[in-house]
Amino acid sequence: MTAGFLLGGPVHIGTILYCIIIGTIVGFALPECQWLTNKVLRKMGSRKHNNKEIKRGVSL
Repeated sequence: MTAGFLLGGPVHIGTILYCIIIGTIVGFALPECQWLTNKVLRKMGSRKHNNKEIKRGVSL
């Protein structure tokens, strides 16, 4: 939003609402995606008989 404003683009109520709503959606969806990928990675790891913990760059 800030970059668009600095480049001369219009910033109206729709832009502000979009930023707020998309942030909320990502905040709810990201942990669910991490849960799903953990499940898939554990299943793939069990096929290789590897019981190591899944290492990620970010943890919640």
